[in-house]
Amino acid sequence: MVLAVAWVILLGAQMIQFVVTPRERSRTAKRVWRERRDRAVEQGIALAEDVSEPRMRVVCEVAAWVVPTVIWAAVALFVTRAFALGGDFGDAVLLLGLVAFYGNFAIIAGWRVTADLSMSSTSRIAVRVAMMSFGALASGALAVALIVTGTYAILGLALLVFTSLHMLFYLVPSWRRRLPWVSTTEEAATRSAVAGLRRTYEEAKAFAS
Repeated sequence: MVLAVAWVILLGAQMIQFVVTPRERSRTAKRVWRERRDRAVEQGIALAEDVSEPRMRVVCEVAAWVVPTVIWAAVALFVTRAFALGGDFGDAVLLLGLVAFYGNFAIIAGWRVTADLSMSSTSRIAVRVAMMSFGALASGALAVALIVTGTYAILGLALLVFTSLHMLFYLVPSWRRRLPWVSTTEEAATRSAVAGLRRTYEEAKAFAS
């Protein structure tokens, strides 16, 4: 049933494309490109030239995922060792703490898929909050479970605080842009999106002429 509905929607979209004239497609592509370009400029993104090197972009992309993971690993290691959690099974408790980070990957993903600052603020915030809330609930549920046990309450509390600050960090622009790998990734994603929309407009314009 779902596949049938999806097929009907796709067929309808294709039919609309046939109805819309090339000139109208060109005008629409131009409007979308200009709107996204103006939003990027309002966000302080310099579109005239790309000052970031490809290698630096890759490093920043990796850092966005690795740095929070390493920080939490250090926190989990400190908590489990400082409070001697698990006794002889301390390594197992540490492993549990590391696995508990999984929800935070959704928080990072929520930021990454909305790193294009030329998107409308409404859609960008909606998608970001939705994905981050899912990640926060995932890690938060495990954190609460650890707190309820009593034995590992300190680890659950640490996870809860870390996850909350992690999510808040990506939701507050003035916070996240202080980190070079975050700001560089956002700038690169925005430039790439605007450049792609411009190419789409130019192709539509050439086809319409």
